Amino acid sequence: MNCQGPVSCVHTIHPAISLMPLRLGFYGFLLLLTHSFSSCAQKHSRLGREVAKEQLQEALKREATVVSSTVPRPLPDSVAAVRIAEPILFRTYGKKNIVDERPYEVYLIDKYWVVMGTLPEDTDGGVFIIILDSKDSRVIKLTHGK
Repeated sequence: MNCQGPVSCVHTIHPAISLMPLRLGFYGFLLLLTHSFSSCAQKHSRLGREVAKEQLQEALKREATVVSSTVPRPLPDSVAAVRIAEPILFRTYGKKNIVDERPYEVYLIDKYWVVMGTLPEDTDGGVFIIILDSKDSRVIKLTHGK
């Protein structure tokens, strides 16, 4: 099996979670998390938390030019961040391209969600990076490597 969930194996959320309400309950969440860890057999290259921090610092230097705005709502967790990020990414880069970059890396750094795509190891190409403000879901940065 390979990891097809929208969040990286470090913070894996099963793909079915995007179809479920946020109120899964503790045991439902544990079941999904356990299944996600067991299904992460395919290795994906990860940029890592340090790259996420660098991208955030770069984006905050230019925060006056917010990329776009969504309906303001807080993003309390990685599931909410991915739910806001995916439609934006799908519209911008195409659904297939973004789905191919699952599992995602998702980091909460200084009250900003940094969501990055991954690629299978030994695959050339770039991945998306989207940075969202956790307070109001503003898109601070949106980019895709080549």
